[in-house]
Amino acid sequence: MTTGRVVVPEPGLAAGIPGLATEAEGPEDVVLMRPAEPGSRPPAAGAVGRALGAAVVLLPADRVHARWVAAVAAVWAATGTPDLTRSLQSLVSMLSGGDSGALIRRPEPDGTPAAALPLPLLARLTLRAWLPCPHCSGGGGVPRGACGGCGRTMEAAA
Repeated sequence: MTTGRVVVPEPGLAAGIPGLATEAEGPEDVVLMRPAEPGSRPPAAGAVGRALGAAVVLLPADRVHARWVAAVAAVWAATGTPDLTRSLQSLVSMLSGGDSGALIRRPEPDGTPAAALPLPLLARLTLRAWLPCPHCSGGGGVPRGACGGCGRTMEAAA
């Protein structure tokens, strides 16, 4: 499947990151969104993306990490990274494990994180680490991390 655009509908989250769209248009798009705040309704963008047949990847709740994943997604999409959705699900799942130091170097002075590995290598590693989620259809991630599709914890391999 060919990936279309990377869509980040949350106002301000994609600001200043080139190559991101704000509205899904078709099934080839990948919609990135943070989980809903407790007690609030889920963002409509997820439902719209799914209705269009677009993949929806749950970003980390943390704004800094969410912006970093969105920026990585824009680069990966622009360079034709194979299976962008699974690579992003795996990346988000790895970040959810709590040890982001293996993926993200210390932030720059302006607070912007930087990848600890070259992005093409990171894309290959995340895709190889991806496993399907036992809880949802189309989601996945890494053992003990959150599924990039439904957010539930992935079981460790037996």
